[in-house]
Amino acid sequence: MLKRRVPLAATLIAAGASMLMSAGALAGKPTPTVAEGEALKERLGKALYFDKISQPAASMSCASCHLPTAGWTGDIAGINLHGAVYRGAQPQRFGNRKPPSSAYAAFSPVFYFDGSKFFGGVFWDGRATGSRLGSPVAEQALGPPLNPVEQNMPDRFAVCQHVAKSKYAGLFAQVWGPGSLNCSEGGVLLTYHRIGLSIGAYEASSEVNSFSSKFDDYWYACTAAGNSEEDCGLADGEQAVVGLLEVSAVGVDPVVRDRFAEAIEEGLAGSADFVPATRARMREMLANSSWSAGCTFGPCLAEVRAQTGAAYVVTAGVSGSGQSYRMTISLIETGEGKLVGQVTETCPACTVEDVASSAMLSTIELINGVSAAGLPDGGGEGAGPPRRAGDHARTVRRTGLLFAGGALLAAAAGFYFLEKDRDDVSYPLLGAAAGLAASGTVMLGLSFRF
Repeated sequence: MLKRRVPLAATLIAAGASMLMSAGALAGKPTPTVAEGEALKERLGKALYFDKISQPAASMSCASCHLPTAGWTGDIAGINLHGAVYRGAQPQRFGNRKPPSSAYAAFSPVFYFDGSKFFGGVFWDGRATGSRLGSPVAEQALGPPLNPVEQNMPDRFAVCQHVAKSKYAGLFAQVWGPGSLNCSEGGVLLTYHRIGLSIGAYEASSEVNSFSSKFDDYWYACTAAGNSEEDCGLADGEQAVVGLLEVSAVGVDPVVRDRFAEAIEEGLAGSADFVPATRARMREMLANSSWSAGCTFGPCLAEVRAQTGAAYVVTAGVSGSGQSYRMTISLIETGEGKLVGQVTETCPACTVEDVASSAMLSTIELINGVSAAGLPDGGGEGAGPPRRAGDHARTVRRTGLLFAGGALLAAAAGFYFLEKDRDDVSYPLLGAAAGLAASGTVMLGLSFRF
């Protein structure tokens, strides 16, 4: 007969609750409620999180790479911007990845496969699935203390001894029961797991997961006023939000850059299938978040989604010299940070309004292309490769052909009147034919450059 497997976390929690009740009864004290017990565990986890359990001593804690003042990641802006690594407790050693934010990580479930996709866990290399302790973040917390490039403790016994000598050793016993801080050969593994579970409890607390973004403020206010989720705009089937996240400019006047950005916002507003968010509004909602301006692609866009509610973002760039411009407009979904579509155009001889017009039309084309594809919210599957906008090129080409046709007619009439010795009529017609021919040739040439 198959036996049901009970996660170790459930066993440890049940044992901890039993020990708390037993300790309270023996001491003649009231037994803590479940809520009070969880609050004590969070308090213990916070003490462990900020304690510099490391070698050399007092050189690194969990918080060293996951500071609350930096969105629960590292506080060196340059490293965060470029995705580089941080120093460990041994200053000549460096970690092998940029510290991710620990905020909201506790909401990731135990790693599982639903038959078509993988879900849950923390870290893409699968090192913290949650299958041992029932909590991915608790399992992850077991790694850094023993990692030579992080906190660099020699073994579990050294970690246990450090905790046993700490000021919060009594709190550990209060949470997990008398004798739970056992550093013997037979008990140190269970103690070490309890350390991870305590840190995991703190990482799941409201202190780490504050839900204090401007989007959260809007959502709480909207629902608290008695509105339904549909009325607040986040129900299934409602319009997705798309925001202008970043506009870069190289070699162009600020007037061109600003008009370019304005035109893209006009294009976003022209879609009937999405709710637009301007660049200023996006920056306002992201002002106090851990998002950095260099994050315009990849998993880091999850923070943009969390703070703004945007299912898609647009990034755009324009470069040029004189009246020659090149623009690229990209649409990216924020669930996994995948490219959904892209439009690139080049204009060798354009005015500022030409650039703005192309940007607006290309944005509308890009957004409407996604709408027509019927992509699910946050889904990049089925998205086509980057596309080139062709409407503007076709318009220029038609105009060039009209000019060329007019040139032929004017030339034929000019030669006709030239044979009749009507120089007063023939020369103006031949001059017009030459001008139309030149204009048509230029426009036909330009149409193949877009």
